[in-house]
Amino acid sequence: MSRVAIICGGNYLPSDTGREALIATMKLHDITHVMHGAHEGADMFAHKVLKAAGLWVLAVPTLPRVHGTTAVLKQQEEMAKMADLLHDAWEPRRPPVCVVFDGGKACDRMVEIAKRLKFEIVRVK
Repeated sequence: MSRVAIICGGNYLPSDTGREALIATMKLHDITHVMHGAHEGADMFAHKVLKAAGLWVLAVPTLPRVHGTTAVLKQQEEMAKMADLLHDAWEPRRPPVCVVFDGGKACDRMVEIAKRLKFEIVRVK
């Protein structure tokens, strides 16, 4: 089985415990494909850890020159829609996943978008 996930998490500080928890979360939820917003903290931490673990990882950066002040919101909406579409093709019986390292308003907004699209919300401890 393949599941798609979005990573979010504010200003997460990388740690060995976090690395182990992230990899365990991926295995527990059958996640094989991951997207993130290419922000410092949780996004880039997850990118490095999951690439090294052999997962498919896609960075979806913001486009401030295109979207101006709404760049982060547009990025989050588009990333969630893309994850939802990919997931429907690979594993339509279960929802995609939003993997959350707690932290920040942008992370909270990503979780709300994911909930609206019926993602499973998983918090990494």
